[in-house]
Amino acid sequence: MTMDQLQEAVVRSRVRLARNVEGKAFPSKLNAVEKEQIKQQIFAVLPTGKGWEWQAYKEASDLALLNMKARGFVRPQTMDAIWIARSQDHVLSAVVCEEDHLRIQAYLPGFQLKKAHELAQQLESKLDAKLDFAFDPDFGYLTAQVANAGTGLRASILVHLPGLSLTGLMDRVSVAAGQVGLTIQPHFRSGGEATGHLYRISNQTTLGRTESELVETLQQVSYQILQREWNARETLIASRKTELLDQITRSLGTLIYARKMGLHEALDLWSNIRLGLNVNWLGNMECDQLNDILVQLSAGSLQEVAGQKLTVHELESRRASLMREQFASVLVLEE
Repeated sequence: MTMDQLQEAVVRSRVRLARNVEGKAFPSKLNAVEKEQIKQQIFAVLPTGKGWEWQAYKEASDLALLNMKARGFVRPQTMDAIWIARSQDHVLSAVVCEEDHLRIQAYLPGFQLKKAHELAQQLESKLDAKLDFAFDPDFGYLTAQVANAGTGLRASILVHLPGLSLTGLMDRVSVAAGQVGLTIQPHFRSGGEATGHLYRISNQTTLGRTESELVETLQQVSYQILQREWNARETLIASRKTELLDQITRSLGTLIYARKMGLHEALDLWSNIRLGLNVNWLGNMECDQLNDILVQLSAGSLQEVAGQKLTVHELESRRASLMREQFASVLVLEE
């Protein structure tokens, strides 16, 4: 088992640092004028010029904001005015006056937790030299949510775990992760289940340990989970190969010919194709391309591309069209 094979299950890595300006109330307690003052203070020291783009969102109905929510840049509950600065490659972002005064985020494809932390930390260090962040000697960085106080760090990976899901081992793995300070949650839910077998593995605690220690623990435990995922896939192939291959190839047929498709159906079909690619039963598509599709099929992304709000029927039609186009060239390699 190679490290590359293990890491194929990881869709993306994210590290987020929450910070607040010393002496200022949290955003939920600020009026519009005070938020504008905080924004000006932070924007004055954020990177500018080539490589960065700035966007302001005043309404939750903004199409681009819907896409931001789908991508995880802002919380779904955000309803008030916020400001976002993003690097043009969308790896780094700074969200201003959402839950905290400042949330620095680094997103990278695949299993790149340490690199994401390094990038977020570099930006935070530049800002820390010019802004006075609220810090308590006993509690660390002060944040709007007590659960984030201390390092203010939330690190996570989005991981595809069909093997553990289909063999009924997810609950056992989740309990074991909780014992070492991690949490495993479905990325999408439908009827209480994880749609698309996608899960977020993240740190639960932010107090009492350094940022590097938290990231290291998440990385090492995630490797163990990925090993168990691969073992579960091998068990499935050995015991249910015909059933599994039928499920994967039927999914491909649906994706190529369907004319309407809901989000949860699309996610489950996407999951089957990704598994087929990982075990080399399907070909002519890279996992990176498949990961891009995961973002494109969301309602926020489809509406931003369309440039208008879409009805449920229009969303399902456009989503099916996107899937037909993307999966038309996928080949079946296993008979």
